[in-house]
Amino acid sequence: MTRKLTKHILFPVLLTFILMTSCTDGDIMMEDTTPIAGQQWNAQDTIMFSFEIEDTTSYFDFFMNLRTTTSYEYANCFVFATLESPTMLAVDTINIPLADPSSGRWLGEVSGSMVENHVLFMKNVRFHELGEYKIRFVQGMRDNPLGEISDVGLTVKKVNQ
Repeated sequence: MTRKLTKHILFPVLLTFILMTSCTDGDIMMEDTTPIAGQQWNAQDTIMFSFEIEDTTSYFDFFMNLRTTTSYEYANCFVFATLESPTMLAVDTINIPLADPSSGRWLGEVSGSMVENHVLFMKNVRFHELGEYKIRFVQGMRDNPLGEISDVGLTVKKVNQ
């Protein structure tokens, strides 16, 4: 009886453990999100994320995570991105498509009144020096503050070559 009971308890516990550990994305090197106070992103508010590079042979993909409400008025969002390494500074403008311009359909994942966008903005990046890196985001739209922005985030994923 005890042996049978142990099998019935042990198998579901073991199966649950295996499923939970296999669902994690081991390739994510860094993921962080910053909430935007009052859902109003001011052009003077810089969102900064930092991460360590400890491997100069790997390649990485960078995703900007932008969460808006369904009341966001535009089909896109321009963001100024700055990448700072121990010895270099690079600046770029990212155009994040949020909705289909002709139909108005949201491109991100909609849940209630929130739209989650996970947008690749740098692909297969290899860093040539070790150390701390920083990415800064500043909204580049004409509206200031830019309303209906809930969160800004960054995901850095190691690319399997």
